[in-house]
Amino acid sequence: MDLLRHAEESGRQHVFLYESKPDLVKAMLDQAAVMQKLAVTGIAHVAAAPLIVAETPVPQIVDVRWENKALLVKIVAQRIVPKLDETIHSADGFNRNYKLVPHRVVHLFRLHPNGILELRVASHSTSTRYTEDISRLFAMLDFLLPLGNFKPYSLRKAKEYIWKNKENLGDRLRVVDSMMKNDDGYALRGIATSDDGNVGTDPATTQSLDLFRGKDGYCDSLNLYFLPHGDPAFPTKEIHVILPSVINEFAVPGRCSHVEFEHIFNEIRAFNA
Repeated sequence: MDLLRHAEESGRQHVFLYESKPDLVKAMLDQAAVMQKLAVTGIAHVAAAPLIVAETPVPQIVDVRWENKALLVKIVAQRIVPKLDETIHSADGFNRNYKLVPHRVVHLFRLHPNGILELRVASHSTSTRYTEDISRLFAMLDFLLPLGNFKPYSLRKAKEYIWKNKENLGDRLRVVDSMMKNDDGYALRGIATSDDGNVGTDPATTQSLDLFRGKDGYCDSLNLYFLPHGDPAFPTKEIHVILPSVINEFAVPGRCSHVEFEHIFNEIRAFNA
């Protein structure tokens, strides 16, 4: 079971962070209270024996557990994804026929004792909008983790920290895309166009972005890679991470191990302190 958890719960996700008050967190983490609520809804068995579900047309809670005093709830769902089936050419042009293919996806909630809630939503292949996913998933968990108990946990400090310390972090991070904005509605963007480029190492780019940011601007989004390191706790390969404009979101577009995800999560939290 641990192998399955580590294989499917990390990477290819958009992660949304929230925070809650200590008294609410204590109540939501109370194991006896959680088990009672699971029993009332008729799914207490998933805490004792997690379900292994290949496909399900209806989203299903398959695993509820505690790890390091954090509460984790896993949901398996199905998405219907259009896939190109054939292209038919004619004298007037061509038609593309698509077939709808069911696709198994995994979502995860993790509530930490310090009040931080992660909602890991499986990445879409054709969309970057996750509002509907978030609403549906919170609706499913309303009996355990009511949305009204949380507010978005802003990651603006993390973006600012990474940009301000881009030179000192050069052995840990490689920034390939950075967007600065101001409250007047203007933006300035720096992009590294080479495969191994780093916006933070180009003087002209960084000077332009810093000048813009210094005039009531801020770091709005970052596209970066966490770099491999000799320490076993660090990634063994470059891990792509996106910190988009959404204040409480980061994304890990590719697959990564459980250890690599934990490293990324802890680094972002440390940058945001």
